[in-house]
Amino acid sequence: MAGTESDGRHWSNGFVRYREDRGRWCCYVKWHDVRDGKAGPAHQVARMCKETVTTETGAGRVLADFKQELADEYDRQRARARADAERRAERARQDAERARQAAEDALTVERYVSEYVDTLEASESVEPSTVRGYRQAARYMLHGENAIGLVPLARLDSDLAQRWVNELTAEGLSSSTVGKAYRLANQVYKHAVAIGKLDRNPFDAVRPPKRKNADPNALDAPQAARLTDALLAATDPSPVMVAAALALFAGLREGECCGLQWDDVMLTPDGGAMRVRRAIGNGDAGAYAKEPKTPQSRRTIPVSPQLSRVLAARRASMEGARRAAGVPADPATMAALFVCGPFTGGFSDPWQIGRAWHQVARALSLKGTQGRVPTFHDLRHTYATLAIAGGADVRSVSAVMGHSNVAMTLNTYADATPEGKARAVEVVSQAVAGRGGELVEFPRAAGGDAR
Repeated sequence: MAGTESDGRHWSNGFVRYREDRGRWCCYVKWHDVRDGKAGPAHQVARMCKETVTTETGAGRVLADFKQELADEYDRQRARARADAERRAERARQDAERARQAAEDALTVERYVSEYVDTLEASESVEPSTVRGYRQAARYMLHGENAIGLVPLARLDSDLAQRWVNELTAEGLSSSTVGKAYRLANQVYKHAVAIGKLDRNPFDAVRPPKRKNADPNALDAPQAARLTDALLAATDPSPVMVAAALALFAGLREGECCGLQWDDVMLTPDGGAMRVRRAIGNGDAGAYAKEPKTPQSRRTIPVSPQLSRVLAARRASMEGARRAAGVPADPATMAALFVCGPFTGGFSDPWQIGRAWHQVARALSLKGTQGRVPTFHDLRHTYATLAIAGGADVRSVSAVMGHSNVAMTLNTYADATPEGKARAVEVVSQAVAGRGGELVEFPRAAGGDAR
């Protein structure tokens, strides 16, 4: 049977012939397969008619039935082949789906967060101290009955995520700690959605705890005076005492104290000035030098007479130690040394400075305005609180502290002390006072009370 040369099996019309050697009629059919438009080799099959078929016409009818049987069998074979192929494809799809599910189950929230933070660290797109903070926050994902860390990344829903946040809050963790863990998880899921790994971010519907800004635990004036006496009394001030003086008298951050070099300090009889150009941070690999926290943190700060005395004593102590050790103590060599570092060179670890300060604060029986032993950062709070309470211009205080904007300084310190509140009331009272220092009363409306 002739046919178009499309893919498939093509049959010839066939023919019949009387076989003298067999004494019967025989039917012959030829066929060839076509694949991709190309014809394959020809094949021929034959069927011997029964002895009862004695004419060519009868043999022709046998040929037609033979061709139909061949075609039907070929169709059945193709159907079986298609069914087999479909079964194999379905098994492959199921296997792939099981593998995908297994991979999803293996990729937990904890694992994906860890990989995400590792990528940030390898790309150096964030500071090592930030990487360390991320890893500390990630630990809370394994915390509590509603921990999300071992949940497959793609299966975390908003309900469990909210219960996790609520449980951390209910256990008494600070809003800052819970907020850091929440923000990291939210950041990771946003990234997974952005790169097409996930279709949704379950944290879009999660509400974190309201951030509570604790009042600064600054030292009041008598406590600050006690610390000042201790700082000025030291003839050989230790690194932690020098760092404390830098924070108390100039508002430097812990890392900025450790990053200050003598090349950044210009001392004069009346005080001097210093430049904040670097900071020391803490990463997983230890302390390292880095840029200051913000562009505004790169600044020049006046040096007070008290701070100048402490720095001068520290400089003399380091120079004397170097001469005693038989190493250079010339101005060029000293310029490269860190003010709070060892005299042999290198910088101090901010974490170690913080631990040493805690011991100093306890030894001096210091307590902040919130009734707690002050942390090292509370010395920076003390500088700002006392400066503003003493009438210093807020914008200038903000610049000295290296805040990114004045609003941050106002929000944190403008309402810090009872003395400041009392002074504000007094200033306004004086401003609106009338003749003789008496307040001017508003005129009463006719026949009514004052409005």
